[in-house]
Amino acid sequence: MTLQQFQQAWYLCQFYMANVIPLLDIIDERDKLYNERRLLDILVRRFKGYASHSSLLNTSHMKKREFNETVESLLEREAVTCESGQRGVNGKTMKMYKVDPDLLKSWTDAIQQ
Repeated sequence: MTLQQFQQAWYLCQFYMANVIPLLDIIDERDKLYNERRLLDILVRRFKGYASHSSLLNTSHMKKREFNETVESLLEREAVTCESGQRGVNGKTMKMYKVDPDLLKSWTDAIQQ
């Protein structure tokens, strides 16, 4: 390997290291938004904007951790709210997720077009 080849390889390594992290961040954010859109779509189309935690989890076919992270992000963005539902057969109070009314209307309007 010549000095010039080494310098070119070193430049490429530095370029790669400087640009790979932002690229991975973009990909990660895109995946996160995909899961959010997916959950919202299920909530709107299947449950008319209101569903229990377990129903939404089962319908989404997501891993529990991935589902919880996505729901937490939707709650932070105020796209959905979490309410207490009826007591289940095990005595626990169910978590119910409700889509923001404005978001529900715009999502429903988009589906109808």
